[in-house]
Amino acid sequence: MQNDILKLLTEIAHTERTPEEEAALIAKLAKTLPTSFVSEARKTALAQKAQEYSIEGYKAFYELIHGRTPPAHVVREVEEFISADSGTIIFAWRGSWKTVSITVTFLVWFVGLFPEKTNLIICSSEDNAKKITIGAANIVDFHPEYSRAFPYIKKSVGSWSFDGFSVVDTRVSMEEWQKKQAAAIDPTFMGLGYDSLKINGRHPTGLLLCDDLHNEKNSASEKMRQEVINIVLKVILKTAVKDKDKFITKIGFIGTPWAEDDAPNILKKTGEFKFISIPAARRAKEGEAGAVYCDGKNKDGIIFTDIVGWWVFTWPDGYGLQSFITDRALLGMRTFWQMILLDLVTSENAKLKYYQFPNNDIDYSWVTCGGADPTTFIVTGNQNSHFALAYLSKLPTGGAVVVDGVLEKCSQTAAENYILYAQGRFENWMFTAVENVGVGKMFLQTLYKNPNIRAIPSGLKNISDATVSSKKDRAMHIHKWFEDGTIRISDADTSFLNALRRLFDRFHDLDPTDYAFDAADAVFHALKNMPEVLTKKDTSVFPAYQALKRKNNPLQGMNVFSGYGRN
Repeated sequence: MQNDILKLLTEIAHTERTPEEEAALIAKLAKTLPTSFVSEARKTALAQKAQEYSIEGYKAFYELIHGRTPPAHVVREVEEFISADSGTIIFAWRGSWKTVSITVTFLVWFVGLFPEKTNLIICSSEDNAKKITIGAANIVDFHPEYSRAFPYIKKSVGSWSFDGFSVVDTRVSMEEWQKKQAAAIDPTFMGLGYDSLKINGRHPTGLLLCDDLHNEKNSASEKMRQEVINIVLKVILKTAVKDKDKFITKIGFIGTPWAEDDAPNILKKTGEFKFISIPAARRAKEGEAGAVYCDGKNKDGIIFTDIVGWWVFTWPDGYGLQSFITDRALLGMRTFWQMILLDLVTSENAKLKYYQFPNNDIDYSWVTCGGADPTTFIVTGNQNSHFALAYLSKLPTGGAVVVDGVLEKCSQTAAENYILYAQGRFENWMFTAVENVGVGKMFLQTLYKNPNIRAIPSGLKNISDATVSSKKDRAMHIHKWFEDGTIRISDADTSFLNALRRLFDRFHDLDPTDYAFDAADAVFHALKNMPEVLTKKDTSVFPAYQALKRKNNPLQGMNVFSGYGRN
């Protein structure tokens, strides 16, 4: 190989050729040379370019660190961010590498260019912030190509931890560096949760990057989102530094939209921030350049009609048609349109609306009714269906709240104990309304044998409205009272309440046998036997209860308990 290289070098040096022939010969030489030699030369050129604060400098640094050129959408995001006077809001689909490309890669590049500046990363949780900052710290500390681009940047011994990472610029003496940093009380970069008390007193002079401030735990309700907005406006943005009434801190909000009233969208409406939105794909016409047809069919043969048609993908090599269909199947329609296509209108239309109620405001002395959806109880082996028990409490102001419940594959004895536990948990527990069809009828007869259990039948056979004959139909029917806020769901984090919320969030995607419908059926039976809480007064599907109410008490003569409605 060495002889071949020498021969080619001699030929280049001593032979007359046209420019085209010379280019072809040099290309031949490049293929002959050892790969390491070519890559080293490339890396050296990239490292030199990376020291320039421009989009070309970022692209060079990205390639140097990650071994590939940045995707076009990332280049667009960074270009907008660099050119912004102060702040930029960047929405991009989940999985588009926005955190890696901006919150980590842009950050460490910026540190290399401006080591004297301080930077603050804020996330939805302290844990996420730590993961991001330790990733950035590892690049600065260990990545050989970072040292190639910025050989003078070294970590500051004793100031390199989750509490903050500081660097030293070795181009100047330590004494001079200490003088330059004397006024800086913040580390070079650090990460915090959005609600951390440590944010107060921080004043980043370089970057203030807010990465995915919203998540499932702080954005499920309007009240929760408003709390995040308040922190952003009153705490986080107040950390940014101004000079002559203009921000010198570069502010970036990176994430995906949660609602029209989430923090980035509220800031967007002020007109003070640049805004860019990059979904994974956009609708296209047949024959349009780059357009591909999506049949909407997943591996199980299910067709998702909402994505059928022609699409142009933003990053075909990294997120193409197969990922598109897979995410649609895994995420469900609502989350898919929110997180992947960034379309909040379609996302909202894909779910069944409901309102939550603060768990801390629930009073266990409120009048409460239980609703039970029994199952085929077995002691051993596999059990496909869940026993569901809902707790529905009347609100003093009208309506009711689903306080909690049980959703579990369990034995019949365990189910009885769950009912007894609920009776003891609520001071004014009325009864448990049990579905009185099939296995429910047998379960109810068993409950009657226990004098401590207050149970009444809640039949389905006598329902006059045929449109509520299935569990899915019944869930859709009771939803009207969740939609107008008459019935609300506690915001507590429990398996039963999560299943109920999941039902409404993913209603159109769930299989009719999904366990979430068991939870809804338990609520149905509780609600059926507390029709007085329905402000709509629509009890047309509850005639059985109404007939019983006009006649004798359904517990009369059963000797199940004495003192109706009392403990």
